[in-house]
Amino acid sequence: MEISIEDFCQMYQEKPDDALASLKGLDNEQAAAILIDAGGALSETSLLDDGISRLEDLQQSESESSFRSYCIANGRHLRASTRRRLSSATDNDLLNDLFMARVRHGKVLSDKQAGPELRSQSATNFGNALLETGRWVEALDVYQKARRIWPRNGVSALREMQCLMGFHNAAQSDPARYGTYSDLERLGQCIVELSSVVEDTYTEIGQLAGEQAVEQARHAVSQINTPGTIRKQHEKDSFFEFIESNSLALSLFCSSAQYENGKVDTAAFQHITDDDWQSTSVPEIFAMLNVMKADYALARQLFYEARFDDCTTIFRETVKSGDTLDYSIYGVQVSAMCSAQRIAYDILDKIAVSLSGHLKLGQAKRTTFDSFWYDDKNGKEKRLNEAVKQEINAGNQGLLALYDLHRDTTKEVPEKAGFLRALKEYRNSSTHRFTVLHDENIGLGRTSRKLVDHEHVTQFEELTLSSIRLARAALFYFCDAINFAEDRKPKSQNAISLIHEVPDHDYIRGRDCTK
Repeated sequence: MEISIEDFCQMYQEKPDDALASLKGLDNEQAAAILIDAGGALSETSLLDDGISRLEDLQQSESESSFRSYCIANGRHLRASTRRRLSSATDNDLLNDLFMARVRHGKVLSDKQAGPELRSQSATNFGNALLETGRWVEALDVYQKARRIWPRNGVSALREMQCLMGFHNAAQSDPARYGTYSDLERLGQCIVELSSVVEDTYTEIGQLAGEQAVEQARHAVSQINTPGTIRKQHEKDSFFEFIESNSLALSLFCSSAQYENGKVDTAAFQHITDDDWQSTSVPEIFAMLNVMKADYALARQLFYEARFDDCTTIFRETVKSGDTLDYSIYGVQVSAMCSAQRIAYDILDKIAVSLSGHLKLGQAKRTTFDSFWYDDKNGKEKRLNEAVKQEINAGNQGLLALYDLHRDTTKEVPEKAGFLRALKEYRNSSTHRFTVLHDENIGLGRTSRKLVDHEHVTQFEELTLSSIRLARAALFYFCDAINFAEDRKPKSQNAISLIHEVPDHDYIRGRDCTK
């Protein structure tokens, strides 16, 4: 027996008991899937609760299924979206649902036995869930990943295109705020490129999301004006090709001129207003952002030079290492890779210090990315800092994105560990203990003493690249958070507002003759 979602929804609105009774002829998995889809369509939490509960019971009683994980993730995301209409942005139940949705989607993405279409759809919905808490940079990365897994995923292309169109409109209406985030001409070209992908995949969009989504896609494509200019290709440089192909610039999209002069890390806040500003002093937050951007660029460059994809390296191996007979690899190149991962992740702590100082929360020097968010930092129950909570509930999406990101790195219960937890653990390992890389799988299980963490070099390179991506996203969210906080700050009559449009540091120091 088959029951369409449309028929079930109509029946449920008219005769709820009859609708639920109609599911008795289906197995639990089919019934749960209908309950989740219908609960989302009707914004009915009780249906979502029932569907999620059935699938989670099946996951415990039977072998885990990627399809069930995918459905549970979608159900939790839909339940969070429904709750959002009635609760605050910091509602714990809402954020926990989104957290668990990301955990489940992460399991599907890491399951190599799952088909590419399911993994790609999961990645798309992963991106949608990230957008719920303002994590737009990571969402763009995940949408691109979805199409790398399955190039015919038109829904992912549509979501990415809509995201970029929204940003393009915001940047055009407020260039002072978003002018440093992206080159608008290149951004427009990327939107046009995505529209071609969307047009070519209307069939897949209909199969995945229904005819209403196809109409939505056609309308979105019709709003795009094709530019008359063709993108100018910048001269080939393997380092900048690496940055562009992996979306690692601190700019959404860079112009060819930016690649030619090498200045591709441009993200900055709009302005800083300081009531206590003195003529001999610039607010510290400008220096903080400069340092964090430089740390990010160093981590990215170290990773580029330390990769093991070829035999060339800039690092001189001067250490005579005794072989440990387990296919471990040692030397400066390995240390450079571990340093890149550590430097990238440590940017999160610097962001916490900067935010603590700028929002005047106190004890900024002793703040970490883990402790920043809470009042009772030593108690068993962590309570969100009231000032942070008020700022988020006032609409500070950048701060919400960073708080939600923090949750993905700090969950202590192993089965509920966030999808970013491994990045923090390897930072801790290379900082306080020892990380040893292998180019064979032999020796990877030797972790009984917990003093040395062993990892395959390919997996660690992926972890390092993820850490760099995380730092990039966090720096964008940091700028978003500062911009919003500045808009809310009361302005005194004698306050001075300083903008980011100042002469470039290299130009002032005589190292750069470009304007």
